[in-house]
Amino acid sequence: MEIFSSGDLIAAHPRAQERGKRFTRRAHRPQRHIAVIDQSLARVLERAAAIGTATLEVLRLQSYVRKHPEEMLRSAQGILRLAQDFCAADLERACQRALAIKSYSYRAIRTFIERPAVDAVQSALDLAHENVRGPGYFQ
Repeated sequence: MEIFSSGDLIAAHPRAQERGKRFTRRAHRPQRHIAVIDQSLARVLERAAAIGTATLEVLRLQSYVRKHPEEMLRSAQGILRLAQDFCAADLERACQRALAIKSYSYRAIRTFIERPAVDAVQSALDLAHENVRGPGYFQ
């Protein structure tokens, strides 16, 4: 792929042979993108382990789902930032829920933090009283 401006060749990139594959030269990336890429998976997993085992497992599983390491790192950093936006304990609980239903996206985890699971509601009717006959009555 060649990119021109006013008739001058600005950049040339090889076309990816596989569907969904991308080629980008490091020199053509903005500085903030390079900073994200320079983060290593090991460093992100180390930060997740400091929060909890469920957070670590969510990020590990997410690394298998994402096609490109840069996407995984960006998403993982967003998830780890939730520990600052809310608290580490909330993030860990949300990751436990995410593991239970196999939903590892940033959006799902943020939703789990913002809307914690409600306990099962007790029945409004208490059917145990003297007017209820029970199974022994019908024997």
